[in-house]
Amino acid sequence: MIWSLFFLLSRGHPTLPRAEVGAILEAEGIGFEVVASRPGLLRLRAGEAAVRAVAARSLMLGYCGLELAHCERLEEEAILRACRDADPGRLLKPGDRFAVRVRRIFGAGGHLRSPDLERAIGALIASGSSGAKVDLERPDRLFLGVISEDGFTFGLAMAKGDAKSSSGREPRRRPFFHPSTMPPKLARCMVNLSRARAGEVFLDPFCGAGGILLEAASIGCDAIGSDLDPRMVRGAKANLEHFNMPYIGLVRSDAALLPIRGARAIATDPPYGRRAPSLKRGLHEILPGFIPRARDALSPGGHLCMAHPSSVDVAPLADDAGFDLIERHEVFVHKGLTRVISVLRRR
Repeated sequence: MIWSLFFLLSRGHPTLPRAEVGAILEAEGIGFEVVASRPGLLRLRAGEAAVRAVAARSLMLGYCGLELAHCERLEEEAILRACRDADPGRLLKPGDRFAVRVRRIFGAGGHLRSPDLERAIGALIASGSSGAKVDLERPDRLFLGVISEDGFTFGLAMAKGDAKSSSGREPRRRPFFHPSTMPPKLARCMVNLSRARAGEVFLDPFCGAGGILLEAASIGCDAIGSDLDPRMVRGAKANLEHFNMPYIGLVRSDAALLPIRGARAIATDPPYGRRAPSLKRGLHEILPGFIPRARDALSPGGHLCMAHPSSVDVAPLADDAGFDLIERHEVFVHKGLTRVISVLRRR
């Protein structure tokens, strides 16, 4: 069955959370149709499998809901009419406890008061149900309203994101720490953008302290890591074993001489900034040798998700090596560095 769904996403970046949802669904072979896409909110038509897949893999998901109504007019009367017409009370059984929460995205509809809408929608749901009651502390069912620039989206929550599940894997909580290590949310996003799948080979050729490998292993990938620096290989091993994350192998290897073939996905953060000086080579020297080898390591149609500074243009190297550049996302780090997440597909 195809449903109208909405995904309430992290607002920390304008494009990455939406791109991650699409990549997860593509990786899992789940068809979908985009209805509307804005920072913080994605509306799709897809089956229930889409909910399970995104909730299981994304650390940038707030809630996923079954969309019951969408009102383009940000006026309280029109919103309440749309919610009433959706008849949300039919989804509740006698004795069910429910709550209503209204979220606002980037200040949209500033004239609307969320508490007023929550109370009014809660009252109409209660009146239209067979004995359901409001319970703000321990509801059986949660109804969500989202105020965005596109209007008011209303529905029933089906899944909640679990961003806190990665808090124990924050870089400074690991036995081996390196300051260049990515936070779990971004590392998991890169794994998802690479279209990695559980039970299939995933490779990080510049594994460093193992942050990306941790996220790949956590979703069930057969993770393999390599790094030219033996200290990093030992550190990645310590981190993976500390969190009881299974992996296929960790090797000391030059990324231009990758010993792997047939990987489904690669996600990696090559050395630049703090890590580059120890290797005595700049990224402009590393990438021409690495990108062709990455293509050789991937199976046909496989993806490479790579981080690099905005000063480096990977498009010509990718094209020459037999990749198509399918996505590019800029992430501001500090005034001296804007990181780009590039996603390449092997032809």
